[in-house]
Amino acid sequence: MSNSNIYDPMADYSPGFSEIAFDNVGSYICFNGRIVETNKSKKKLFDVENQADGAAYEVIRIVDGTPLFIEDHCERLNESLTYLNAGKKIREKAILAPIPPLLNANGIKNCNLKIWASVDSSNKINLVYIIKDCLYPPPEYYRNGVPAGLYAYTRENPNVNRVIPGFSRQVQSLIKSGGVYELLLYDESQRMTEGSRSNLFFTRGERLFTAPERIILKGTVRKYVFLAAERAGIEIVERPVTLEEIGLSPGSLDRRRAPEGADIGRQRQQFRVGGKTAHGKSTHGKSAATPTPGPWPGSAIASGLPVLSVSGAFITGAPVGVLPISRIGGVRLGSADDPIISAIRLEYEKIARAYIDSRANI
Repeated sequence: MSNSNIYDPMADYSPGFSEIAFDNVGSYICFNGRIVETNKSKKKLFDVENQADGAAYEVIRIVDGTPLFIEDHCERLNESLTYLNAGKKIREKAILAPIPPLLNANGIKNCNLKIWASVDSSNKINLVYIIKDCLYPPPEYYRNGVPAGLYAYTRENPNVNRVIPGFSRQVQSLIKSGGVYELLLYDESQRMTEGSRSNLFFTRGERLFTAPERIILKGTVRKYVFLAAERAGIEIVERPVTLEEIGLSPGSLDRRRAPEGADIGRQRQQFRVGGKTAHGKSTHGKSAATPTPGPWPGSAIASGLPVLSVSGAFITGAPVGVLPISRIGGVRLGSADDPIISAIRLEYEKIARAYIDSRANI
């Protein structure tokens, strides 16, 4: 790449960079349509805390240079910007334009791309594109499933994909220290709502269960899992599963202040699982009051026993597609061998492949 194409961001804009620096793995980023060398962004390029209303973001899977389900990501980005009082939308063509040159600059065609959009005090929308981690679950993760932990947290506005300063770092630290692949969020009613970076589904009998969209961040892949289930003839029930319904009950925890007003505690504790005690890590959150869902007949809540009432679970997200969960805390699940999850994953992969093939012909 010639030097004439390199933009020095310090020339006219330099409020901050911490969150972007944490996520970026590329040698170049794109700032407001201009390619920037990462190592020239030393004085803080972009600080969401200094923006008028924070920042929205999207993580997009790039397959052979094609942004997967880009129309859905553009739509959700604009919905988030509306919440942040942007006052205008960004055209899909304008969102797409910086992607090919950024991929070319980094010499990469398969990766995760993260787009940050902030609204500054002058109501200007600033766009930053970075190459996020390009590591995907290996085949054995899909064959065996992945372990998940628990994290007490309630989003302030679940339907807005906005940046929460420090949240990603805190979650990643807990994931690493807990030896799990993902943390599943639960609220004060002990309803498991979603993952920290994914949507969450459970199987029970011939049906899928997932939290309703009004209390979660609606993931793009989640939309296509619904379509995959329809094609596979599988019923989806939009209803959250509670901790008790899979045999888990959080103990009392110390609490401390966390982003967006949630009270999050970290403390080694014990989960009561199937009459036995298994060690795990959890947190307890404080959020707006929500009604406790009624129990399924024969569930742990109804019977007072820690009965496992689901047969499998999986998470969905742009980087992972449909990924089975092998255990939650000390509760083990047969997700990798669940025929419902296998059917959903197969149909989803067909949908994704058809999309990529259709874009390649444009």
